[in-house]
Amino acid sequence: MPDPTMLLGPEEYAECLLPSNVLNNENIVTYFLDRDDEKHAISETACELYDIEAYHLVRPEVPSYRALRRSPEQFERPSVEEWLEAIRGAELVITDSFHGCIFSILFNRRFLVVPNSRRGTARFNTLLGLFGLTGRIVYNAEETAEALASTIDWKAVNARLAEERRRGRSFLRTHLSSGD
Repeated sequence: MPDPTMLLGPEEYAECLLPSNVLNNENIVTYFLDRDDEKHAISETACELYDIEAYHLVRPEVPSYRALRRSPEQFERPSVEEWLEAIRGAELVITDSFHGCIFSILFNRRFLVVPNSRRGTARFNTLLGLFGLTGRIVYNAEETAEALASTIDWKAVNARLAEERRRGRSFLRTHLSSGD
C-alpha cells in the first residue's frame, strides 16, 4: 500500500496552494527534521554546485523565551501550504524527511535524501527502490556532486506512481466498501 499522501496527484495538492513569491525554481530548499554538521555540509556543497542560496524550511530551535521575544520571525514554522509550495517551487530539495522525499517525487523536483537513522531508513530504501531512485540517497558531502549529476527519468517515475496510486485506491475501495 503506497503512503496515503501519494494517492493524490500534484494538481490536487496545488489546488490548495496560494500563489507564492517565496520561491521560483531558483532555490535549493532544505527540510531537515534533525540538523547536523553533515547535512549542513551536503546543503552547502549543493549550493556551491548550483551557485544559489538555500531556503531552510525548518528554522533553528528556540534557545530561550528571550530569544523568541526578541526575534519571533527567526523561529517561525511554515504553514502546510507554505511547506508544499516551497517544495513545489524548488530547483532542488535536500531532506531527511520521508514526506519531504514523497512530495519531491510528487512535484517532480530534483532531490537528495540524507537518511535519518533516528527516524528510520528502511522506508526511504523501500520508497526510492520502488521508483528506481536509490541514487538520490547521500550520506556525506563527498557523494553530493555524483548524486546531482544523475538525472531522474520522471516519465518512468510518474508511470510507476500512477500504477501505485491505482493500486492504493483499489485497496481502499475494496476494504472500505466491504464492511456493512
